[in-house]
Amino acid sequence: MRSPITVAVVALALLAVASPWTMTGVEAVRGLPKSSNVLRNAGRSGPSQTLDRCDACRKAVREISTRMTDTAGKNFGGGNTAWEQSRFSAWATSEVRLVEVMDSICSDKMEFSCRQFLDDHEEHVEKWFYHHQSEPMDRWLCSETSRVCCEHGHVGPQCKPCPGGPTNICNGKGECKGMGSVDGSGECKCRDPYKGRDCTQCKPGHFRRVLNDNPDQPRVECVKCDPSCKACTGEGRQACKSCAQGFYNTTEAGCMECDPACQSCTDAGPSSCIACSEGYAKDPVNCADVDECATKAHSCRTDQICVNTPGSFHCDCPTGEQDLNDACVPTIQPEADASVLALLAHRFASLTLDTPTFVAALTSAFAVALALLLLCR
Repeated sequence: MRSPITVAVVALALLAVASPWTMTGVEAVRGLPKSSNVLRNAGRSGPSQTLDRCDACRKAVREISTRMTDTAGKNFGGGNTAWEQSRFSAWATSEVRLVEVMDSICSDKMEFSCRQFLDDHEEHVEKWFYHHQSEPMDRWLCSETSRVCCEHGHVGPQCKPCPGGPTNICNGKGECKGMGSVDGSGECKCRDPYKGRDCTQCKPGHFRRVLNDNPDQPRVECVKCDPSCKACTGEGRQACKSCAQGFYNTTEAGCMECDPACQSCTDAGPSSCIACSEGYAKDPVNCADVDECATKAHSCRTDQICVNTPGSFHCDCPTGEQDLNDACVPTIQPEADASVLALLAHRFASLTLDTPTFVAALTSAFAVALALLLLCR
């Protein structure tokens, strides 16, 4: 009786003879000739996922590696080990195993880029399978043979280092676009507030602090300026290169805050205002408070009293009234509350636990509490 392996090999041979094309290796795996467009058109009824060549290679490698693991011990049953090893010593690189490994690889209709890569590099896949299984497939196939991938920290057709170098990519403050791929641009996409070719420059409102002594590959931290600074060279208000709005520059103390009447100023006091703050208006000398109450520029209700404050105003109810549900109502005096509570305490202090008296007292207390609630409203 013939073994399953012999039957499989014979079947493959018959398939090759019956085919009008010559098929070998991965072509036989797919059951398609090199000239056929069936595989290239398979699954195109819907949208496909476009990967760059490196991502496509690595996806193919992941799928092949999984299938290699699944088929590693398939023809070893655990019986006479010496006999099995001598009988099936060629299983690791047998064409039958290659058929099983490559069956339906990248078959999903969304994986056209992966299928296209296998079409373009099927000879390389076969060469790795038959002769280089001892070498990591990712490096051998994607980097060294097809040359669609670069080592970590490298990018572009020449696989040059990303800005900042492989150990300090984009200053550790950004992403090297397309890193690891020959199709990548290698530009740094910096996180805020970093900018520049290698993310070692700072956006306005921050100063640059160098953390190492390597001028060729500096490690830089961007630190936020003091709130008084529009731009700065270091920490504190005295390191301001220019002052933020609402501050003015002094030789001794750096940027100081303007008077509350000033939106911007040249010195201390309301007479130094360049522009007045909201709620203030320019008189011949100073920015003076606008009395919204006197000028009727307030939003108080007719039952409220307008009270002017520096730069603003607020609305109060008249004395003896409180704001309740957008209306001024009389305030309940504490003495009334105290008298009601004293009455309730007296009634409950005289209670006994016999049912009729307790229920009557409880009913009376509820009536008093309800009256108090109505009074409070």
